[in-house]
Amino acid sequence: EQMGTINRKLGDSVKALEEYELAQGKLKLAGLEETPEAASVLLQIGIVHSNLARFDDALTCYTDALSVLETTGAERTSLAADVRLSKGIVFSKRGDYDRALEQYGVAKDIFR
Repeated sequence: EQMGTINRKLGDSVKALEEYELAQGKLKLAGLEETPEAASVLLQIGIVHSNLARFDDALTCYTDALSVLETTGAERTSLAADVRLSKGIVFSKRGDYDRALEQYGVAKDIFR
């Protein structure tokens, strides 16, 4: 996952996506696809998709990440708040401001 983040910060979204998907595959092979670590990778993949204006793919990743977090009882963590914020950003980029505000509100409630 770290290599994906490095590549994303260097502006190489394609390489970042490859690295995140590799990390995701390793987690699946290890039977760890229902862990907060897997949700974190999904968040990162979603961010890359969002940066590439692949908003539907980003929302799918964020929804999947939230599902994993709910399954593990981690839906009220800072990671879940980050997923909600990222989901809100996508809604905002699409002009769906009501849904964006809803996601921002959920994230804010998590931090209280």
